[in-house]
Amino acid sequence: MHQGLDDSCLPAPDVALQRFDFYALRVRSIIQQESEPYIPPHTFSALSTCSGRPTSTLLPLLHTLDVRGEHAESQVRPFISRSLHRLRISLCCNPTDCSSSCMPTNPCLIERFIIDLGHHAPLLHELELFGTGCKRSMLSIAALQSLGKLRMGNFPALTYAAALQTLVDLNLYIFADAPLRIGYPSLQRLKVSSMCSLLEGFLRCVTSRHLRSFTAEIKPCSGTDDNLPVLRRSLDLLASQFVTLQTVCLGLFGSQPGGSIALSRLVDIIRPLLRLCQLEVFAIRLDTVQTFSLTDEDIHDMATSWPRLVELTLEYDHNSIVPSLSSLADLRVHSPNLRSLELPLIDARHIPPSRPHTVTGHPLRRLCIMQDYKLVVTDDDALKRYIHYLFPLVRPLRRSA
Repeated sequence: MHQGLDDSCLPAPDVALQRFDFYALRVRSIIQQESEPYIPPHTFSALSTCSGRPTSTLLPLLHTLDVRGEHAESQVRPFISRSLHRLRISLCCNPTDCSSSCMPTNPCLIERFIIDLGHHAPLLHELELFGTGCKRSMLSIAALQSLGKLRMGNFPALTYAAALQTLVDLNLYIFADAPLRIGYPSLQRLKVSSMCSLLEGFLRCVTSRHLRSFTAEIKPCSGTDDNLPVLRRSLDLLASQFVTLQTVCLGLFGSQPGGSIALSRLVDIIRPLLRLCQLEVFAIRLDTVQTFSLTDEDIHDMATSWPRLVELTLEYDHNSIVPSLSSLADLRVHSPNLRSLELPLIDARHIPPSRPHTVTGHPLRRLCIMQDYKLVVTDDDALKRYIHYLFPLVRPLRRSA
């Protein structure tokens, strides 16, 4: 495409335009990574001059743009048009442009670019920004009135996001120095990366009544040895504000030594979430130095609290208290829709007797034990029969050491 469009290679303007127009109607997406040569901006300027048409009309059916690396903003501009629905781009603010002395009459590069998007790509539905930006550069997001999905890497949280009435999917980093006034009325999916200490304050600012999915990648609080009580308070707020949640995925990574003895049971951390009776997917991954216990009673509490459960994933460092095979029977009875189950460990020393089914079949297809059994199973055939008795569609029982 690059060689065919370079004006130095075109034999005549009319021939070049005919050739270009023929292929232009077939271009739906442009993906350009950092290692690839970029399309020189003068190529489209030459075509625009020859045709007498604006550069924004040269690719009339362009739907997706993915441009990274240096000069991404200048490379993207010729392609911005009414047909554009999805844009992924890396941008960086100039610290001089974003100084506190800047006035609204002199916007920074990112602010100018987003304003132009609002004018020339009014149907833009999905925007992913990578790079670095300032708080001020994000004020112009409100110009994107059709935006449904927004992902920001290393950008401050939005301040004027309440104007984004159409936003349903948001993925962002939370910064301590960013003021938060978030009121997305249509938001359904929220993913955040945050320090543990900032998560609770952030959740208080989200007022959407339609939130269905919440994912959080949480880093430990600086200057404290115990993040678990802070995490529990955030989860209590989450369950209180968003009672219609169907998916919750949590990850706590890099925790400091000195875990809370009072919260050594995994279920005590997530207990506020047991109030979410509409939950269908739950996953928690705790990469901490602390070990946790999980009992048959805890599995029973999850199964009875989440009757619509479809996927359950529990990843953590276990201590000596782990659920037995009997706990799986609770999931079979109280989680009739469960299709995927991951546990870190299970005690298979005692295999319960198999009883006649009261309900035929169960939809569970994926059963994964993250580590090997607690003790060597003396009767492997009996174990297989018991698993098949509970979940006939599981073949074979998956174990990953």
